[in-house]
Amino acid sequence: MGQIPAAVQDMTQAMQLNPKKAKYVAMRGLVYATAGRMDLAIPDSQAALALDPKNVAALVTQAMIYQQQGQRESALAQMQKAAAIEPNNPTVQKLQAMFGQQ
Repeated sequence: MGQIPAAVQDMTQAMQLNPKKAKYVAMRGLVYATAGRMDLAIPDSQAALALDPKNVAALVTQAMIYQQQGQRESALAQMQKAAAIEPNNPTVQKLQAMFGQQ
C-alpha cells in the first residue's frame, strides 16, 4: 500500500507539468481505483476522458468503477469502447474475459 501514495504524487506532479495530458490524469484515476478510492477515481477518469475521449486507461477505470458499483451495463459499455480502441491491450482483454466478451 506504500506505493499508492508515491504513485499518486508522481501522477499529480506529471499533471502539473502537463495539464493537457489525459494520460497522467487517467493513470492517477487508475491508481485511485486500485486503492479503492472510487470517490477520487471517478473525477479523474471523467477529466481524462474530457481531454481525450479515446483514453483507454480512463475507459478501463470507469468500467472497473461501474462494475464495482453493480452497474454492469455501464461497465460493459466502457469496456466495449476500450476494446474498440485497443483490442490487444492485456487489461482490456481481461475485462472482456470477465464480461464473457472475447
